[in-house]
Amino acid sequence: MSEYLPSALDIYYRLWFIRILTIGSGALEYLLSALVYQNVYYLVFQQQDILY
Repeated sequence: MSEYLPSALDIYYRLWFIRILTIGSGALEYLLSALVYQNVYYLVFQQQDILY
């Protein structure tokens, strides 16, 4: 737990720093959201292909 916490905080601060840099346009958040949704849809469709 002591080794996991600093890495989690480091990732959180890096993401917060990137968000502050792109707070005007929001382009990075839009891109990340698109990638996340694409991965979710891909996993869902892949799971449906495996099930059916």
